[in-house]
Amino acid sequence: MKKKTEGAKVAAFTFQAAVYKVQSLVDGGVRVTIDMPETEIKTAAILMECQRQGIPLILEAKADTN
Repeated sequence: MKKKTEGAKVAAFTFQAAVYKVQSLVDGGVRVTIDMPETEIKTAAILMECQRQGIPLILEAKADTN
């Protein structure tokens, strides 16, 4: 993971997704891949910018009962 950008802020956002794959990494870490609907392009852009800037996120997940 990249170094955290000092003072970086990201407003909270919510989006629908499904877990596609969970992988164990050689270094003992875990990689989770998610699928998002094509309507979530803006959310994907936010996530890409976080990755580009090295901004770590705190994720909260709950079941979509709709």
